[in-house]
Amino acid sequence: MDRTPSSWHNLKSKYGITIEDFKKLVADQGGKCAICGLHQGTYLYVDHDHSTGKIRELLCSHCNTGLGYFQDNPRHLFNAMQYLRKHAQLQQKEATPKAA
Repeated sequence: MDRTPSSWHNLKSKYGITIEDFKKLVADQGGKCAICGLHQGTYLYVDHDHSTGKIRELLCSHCNTGLGYFQDNPRHLFNAMQYLRKHAQLQQKEATPKAA
């Protein structure tokens, strides 16, 4: 969660928040990612709505990158969730022993 001085400056210039604001966000989230509930990587990232600039919450690098790859599109994320569930069910069926 330690950030470099240049990244502290980016908080103010990119998101309009201070170091204290960021630390409050971290504390409010218990130091965990708002999506996965973990803290993976060096620090949490400020997630924001790209159309409005409004800060949403803090995310780990994996979740932040994932949202970016899905272009912040709920439909894409929903389709990905259904895809994973479908294949998990198929794997379960394949792993279940057949009755003799």
